[in-house]
Amino acid sequence: MSVCVCIPTRNRRWTQDFSLSCMNRQDLQPTVWIVLDASDSDDQAWNRSLLPPHAVYARIENKPIGEMRNRCIAMALEHEWEYLVFWDDDDYYPPTRISSGVKALKATPDADIAASSKMYLFLTRENVLLTSGPFHDNHGTAATYTIRRRYFDKNRFDPKKTMAEELSFTREWTAKMVQVNSEETIVVMGHPQNTVDKSQILKDPAMFMSKVVNDVNGKQVFRSRWSLPQSQWDLWKSTFSVS
Repeated sequence: MSVCVCIPTRNRRWTQDFSLSCMNRQDLQPTVWIVLDASDSDDQAWNRSLLPPHAVYARIENKPIGEMRNRCIAMALEHEWEYLVFWDDDDYYPPTRISSGVKALKATPDADIAASSKMYLFLTRENVLLTSGPFHDNHGTAATYTIRRRYFDKNRFDPKKTMAEELSFTREWTAKMVQVNSEETIVVMGHPQNTVDKSQILKDPAMFMSKVVNDVNGKQVFRSRWSLPQSQWDLWKSTFSVS
């Protein structure tokens, strides 16, 4: 049961330590890492010396996220693995992120993608924990994807897409998916450096099918619900400048 993790990243050295802390806590460890870094400068890029020996690291010029994901896939296909996981560089992933997707696909042989249409989000500026979705059973964002190798025989992302690249990859949501437990998958971090401003969700909750879980001291709800150990909790607070 071999897994490849693909991490497209840009100008996110400041989140690397936290992202690696999430990876190191996975109860199913990947056999291959692909880190594709489009950072503008060396001091903004991920520190290669912190990566394990089985990580493949490459620097490229900045490209749309659709092309970044396709390049990750191309690099990944040079290695042996059964499942590919996309990993966002600035979000919290529970220890079950990888294993839950693999288990879901093993239990659903006709599905090629495991995903979560419902996601938890923590807005660091507002100290609010909320949910978005679910939208439908064949929906999910790439940050939650676990994908069988065979799916890449005929499918790629639209290389021109700078956002919402999932639509082309899933053939307009017609690819067979299996949904995984959102709490076992991801907590998206809303912060000032996001590519897309997550705070807009609070302005139009109906559009995002969003509900506030706890708007009073949401960070404590986040910590207790996902049982962050003290060291990771301290790292999370320092990374996202949360007091």
